[in-house]
Amino acid sequence: MSSEVQLIVEAINNLRQPEVTIIEKYIYPISISLFLSIFGVIAGYFSTVAFQRKHERFEIEKDKLNSANRWLLTVAECLVKLLTIKEFYHGKLNEHPFQRMMTVKRMFSNLEYIQEDYIDLSFVIPKLSELQDTHRNWRNIARIRAMVKNYNQLMDVWSTRNSLDNVIKETIANHCEKEGILANGEKEILESIVLSDLMKFTQINEQAIKLTDDLLIELDDFLMNFPKTVESLLDKDRVKNLGGIFGHSASNAPELFERSPEVNYKIWGELLGYSADEMRNVNKSPYFTNS
Repeated sequence: MSSEVQLIVEAINNLRQPEVTIIEKYIYPISISLFLSIFGVIAGYFSTVAFQRKHERFEIEKDKLNSANRWLLTVAECLVKLLTIKEFYHGKLNEHPFQRMMTVKRMFSNLEYIQEDYIDLSFVIPKLSELQDTHRNWRNIARIRAMVKNYNQLMDVWSTRNSLDNVIKETIANHCEKEGILANGEKEILESIVLSDLMKFTQINEQAIKLTDDLLIELDDFLMNFPKTVESLLDKDRVKNLGGIFGHSASNAPELFERSPEVNYKIWGELLGYSADEMRNVNKSPYFTNS
């Protein structure tokens, strides 16, 4: 082979096998591997953060749902208790204070209190810009607090009335038995019980009747409308697999939500030595509004 041909062959071989530099042989592969590793770590980090944020939002919405349902169940139990109490005297009361006192019986229902813990309802608190529109709806924590305080106060009223009921009615019964009297009308009641005790008992009796009516209406309103409030504040798509908000339908005994007949203040005052206006002032609604 001539030297010219040899030179041409070597030139062609050099074109086919270019010289591999250090960058191409070592640095480039290492850089690619390092880049892919860093990219994987970053992608994994953001994926984890996104999952955590999604989970946190789910937990927040789940807590809202659970808190709302706990309150709805508690208030529903209270409503059933008051309906049970009122059922014993509904439709039996007239305007005479002594008839009302003798008709309402001692309540054997378990008089439990609602625990006052509102921290789990913080999600319903409106922003400052929304306050004007929430005074009478159930985003107003003060209204919920007033409802709870009044219910607990009513449990105290019924408890006090229960204690007095035993003493007063037993004293009247003993007097009638001693005198050989079958009836226990105005005369017998006034003869057997001192006026101060009669005043206390008739007053607590009227408070129990009035406050029970007030709370039946308020508890029912909470159960009907609070779920709507929660729904407007809940991301339902995030908790769609957890069930929904407990619902409340209209009572099958709507007559129990009607207010009881009012006492006759003139008769009440004449029996105990007061004016009708004085007795009316004594019997103002004990409902605490927190306003």
